[in-house]
Amino acid sequence: MADEPTMGIRLHQGKGEIMQITRRANLVAIVSGVAGYLALGSRPVQAGSLLPSASDVPLPADVKIIPPAPTIPRELALFSGKWFGVWGNCLPGIIVVESIEPPNAEFIYAYGTCQFFHIYKSAWLRVAGKFEAGVLNGTLNGDGPHVAFKLNNDGTMAGDYKNGVSSAIFHRM
Repeated sequence: MADEPTMGIRLHQGKGEIMQITRRANLVAIVSGVAGYLALGSRPVQAGSLLPSASDVPLPADVKIIPPAPTIPRELALFSGKWFGVWGNCLPGIIVVESIEPPNAEFIYAYGTCQFFHIYKSAWLRVAGKFEAGVLNGTLNGDGPHVAFKLNNDGTMAGDYKNGVSSAIFHRM
């Protein structure tokens, strides 16, 4: 519009300008979107909030965590237990590592719902996993998507879905 005030921002990557936004409507939409993303990404996930929580994720009635044998290396034994995280700031997930017998591990992959990912039904499944170089890998539904989990130095567990399609930080429950 001709009467629209001149205002704008320029986005740079490295030394070159990649985009200039001058229309007010575009600027407001982008700033609002970035502010919303940062607000959601920086708040802790808590039950009772608008963000996903562990109570949104179903688990089977027969969950059984078998404590790792003392002979299992500590860096693998630490995977044992129940973990909660949120994939892509939207999809709540619980990983339950039920048993570890290197190089194999059995775990439950459970998830809630997320409209953004078009996942409208929560579910869980048991996965036969395998450790490779300290990473717990698994294939969902036998021949489905690949998931990988790695322990972080801060005691959390990083999750990777389909080689970078989505990620999550899981906290021990």
